[in-house]
Amino acid sequence: MKINFKCLSIIFSLLLLCSFYSYAQDSQDNPYQSLMDEILLNFPSVSGKVITSHNNKGVINKGERDKLKVGLRINIYREDSSFIHPVTKEFLGKIEKQLALAEITSVKETEAEIKLLTKVEDNINDSLFKIPRSKIKALFFQGDINWYLADSYYQMLKDSGRFELIDSTMETLDMSKLSEEASKKEVDLVIIIDSDKKTDVTSIRQKLYWGKDFKAISDKTIILKPGYVQSLMTKALPLITSDSNILLTYQVPNTIKKIALADLNGDGSPDIILATENSFSIYQPSTDLKLLWDFSNFTSDQLLWIDSIDIDMSKRDSLIVTAYKDGEVRTSVYKLIDNNLKELVSLRNVFMRRLGNSLIGQEYSRSQGFESKIYYYDYKDGKLVRGAAVIIPEKVNLYDFSPIESPDGKKGLIVWDDKGFLTLYSSSGIISWRSAEDFGGFTTKIKRESPIFMIDRGEWSVKDRLVQKGGGVLAPKRKPLFGMAKGLGYKESEIKVLWWNGLSVEQITLIDKLDGEILDYGLLNDRLLVLCKPLMGIKPLNVLKGSNPFLNTLYVISVKGFYN
Repeated sequence: MKINFKCLSIIFSLLLLCSFYSYAQDSQDNPYQSLMDEILLNFPSVSGKVITSHNNKGVINKGERDKLKVGLRINIYREDSSFIHPVTKEFLGKIEKQLALAEITSVKETEAEIKLLTKVEDNINDSLFKIPRSKIKALFFQGDINWYLADSYYQMLKDSGRFELIDSTMETLDMSKLSEEASKKEVDLVIIIDSDKKTDVTSIRQKLYWGKDFKAISDKTIILKPGYVQSLMTKALPLITSDSNILLTYQVPNTIKKIALADLNGDGSPDIILATENSFSIYQPSTDLKLLWDFSNFTSDQLLWIDSIDIDMSKRDSLIVTAYKDGEVRTSVYKLIDNNLKELVSLRNVFMRRLGNSLIGQEYSRSQGFESKIYYYDYKDGKLVRGAAVIIPEKVNLYDFSPIESPDGKKGLIVWDDKGFLTLYSSSGIISWRSAEDFGGFTTKIKRESPIFMIDRGEWSVKDRLVQKGGGVLAPKRKPLFGMAKGLGYKESEIKVLWWNGLSVEQITLIDKLDGEILDYGLLNDRLLVLCKPLMGIKPLNVLKGSNPFLNTLYVISVKGFYN
């Protein structure tokens, strides 16, 4: 049989073309590939010899031809004694004695100049060097970026087999602390990933640093098309946190109504604040709750809200407490001073809460509950000073809303209505979505005062906490014991995450089947803390055991991988 070499040549060329197209298509389909390539450019597999060295400088026998460039780092070593298998006596190689770490300072085609980064007592002339093709030990920090965008890249790095990834324990970026963490964990590389969302595109920014001295390597930004962002979001929707993610449960007194997380002493580790109508108990998170301080600073008929914020830029949080007593609302700011929780300032008949890094407030009316506009407040010279008005749709009150942002940069608000449904307001103030069912109503309600006896003017309520995190908004949902009969109590609760894809709102169940009624909750790094009250306020099993049945439960739930 005759072989038509011309025909084979054409077929082979077509196969090569198809392979190249397939690779190009994959790179186009996965824009993260260029970010990973940016990392790998700093770790080409290469080895060679040190030609000369003098005064912490030297020359090696490899250069641009071997993909070396300025800024790369090499390990300099000398081969020591042979390593022989103890049984078979087979030669397995030579033991390597590490001499120094060096950085390439200039490159030619076949050689490069280096600078030593570590002190060397031995002469390194004729010693060997290499950048080994081993796993790159990298510290991964996720900044201001939607979790599914960061997780997609994280999984890509992990699946490549080239990286040993270590999650940073930091929640907010502090370069000096991140440098310390990198040094402590002895990583080769630090990867910082964040996002800049604009009107029509989402950009992903990657900054690389050497782990040893935190010297900057590169800063690269890619653009993600809205369709690609949407595909990542859709893939993330099936993720549901299961019962196995419940790390710990604590039995706490049923007088505890609210929870807050705050770094009161400025040690960088937030503590858990459990609040009753007239006291604060401050605990250190651990296997068991460790009580740090217990304060009875105030009295109230009903605790309405508790928040924390660094109000005076001291790197120590203050507590913002709003309570109802004797027909009035009072907000107080407390700060830990000399191991005592002291009141810095208070305002009568003003509700307050934290919004981002700002403090906002709204006036109280006996007849209406919430009245007037919402304003920013600043702490100046020991006083809370009202500033500009918060731009927000009419009839949206202080505790009703949370900002939300779509992957393509559209800004909106998730808002509770008075019946317990969630709505989405666009930036133009138009309601563009409403939840199909209510989330169980609200438990903090107070009757409106009426000047005329026997006339019921209804109630006003403090809505449930909405927490913005990683592009989504967390919201609690309660399930009544019998259908819509909320007055008989709640059999179980769950936490939902709402994602706005730019057109509609998707709902994911983050954790479900929590016994009883959610009272309050908060996020502490990669843990979700949820305070629940049992059905009818009684734990039946405790009655059978002869234990105190009048207890609430504090759940500690892992959300690692969902937000970090």
